[in-house]
Amino acid sequence: MVDPEAFTRSIDEVLASTGDPMDVHLVTGRSMGGDELLAWWDGAHRAMVGAFADADPTAPRPVVRAADGCPLVHLRTTDGDLGPRTGRL
Repeated sequence: MVDPEAFTRSIDEVLASTGDPMDVHLVTGRSMGGDELLAWWDGAHRAMVGAFADADPTAPRPVVRAADGCPLVHLRTTDGDLGPRTGRL
């Protein structure tokens, strides 16, 4: 919502990598103590809520959906249409 190009790049990186895409977050979280972990989660949650609150509801935004077992990034138009759908949902 804040940087659609960065979001698309991050999805491309996940698709190009091997292993579990959550590993980075799990390693980071497991390296923290309880108070530090809670502060990290709280900060991430506040950033997410702030991004949604500040977002222009009429602006196109990237959407990830699965098609044939592979996540695809689409730019949702202001009318909500994702365009033609291929594969299984």
